[in-house]
Amino acid sequence: MVGQIGASSVYDSASLDARAGFAATPEVLLGRQRDFASVISRDAQRQANAEAPDPARKAAEDFVSMAFLEPLLAEVRAGNNAAEPFAPGPAEKQFGALLDRVMARQIVRASRFDLVDRLEADLRREPSAPPDRPLSAAPPALEGVIA
Repeated sequence: MVGQIGASSVYDSASLDARAGFAATPEVLLGRQRDFASVISRDAQRQANAEAPDPARKAAEDFVSMAFLEPLLAEVRAGNNAAEPFAPGPAEKQFGALLDRVMARQIVRASRFDLVDRLEADLRREPSAPPDRPLSAAPPALEGVIA
């Protein structure tokens, strides 16, 4: 019946995914919920869980998603020139940046970007020995020029 929501009509993401033909497992849903919570949460304790990812890997993924993918997704979203029934509504405009952040994180986690691997390796590398000269000293090529 139109206008009534029965007990069998549950509007959650699992049932919507199932109706759309997606196989939404509890792990996928839990991952989506964690992504959303980490974006809107400022509390670091909420992000910590039993299977905490490697901090170097997470930092590299966050950097790549924030520096490269979020601006790209924002530009694509801003270029939406759809006609009025299909144009972005006020809610989509309001939460577009949040959607970009979540999508960027999911793209980076689902892909094996060489840049993420390189950044992770660089973050794991031990710091090099301190330079022989103090940081305030001029480089050897400029010692005679700077007085």
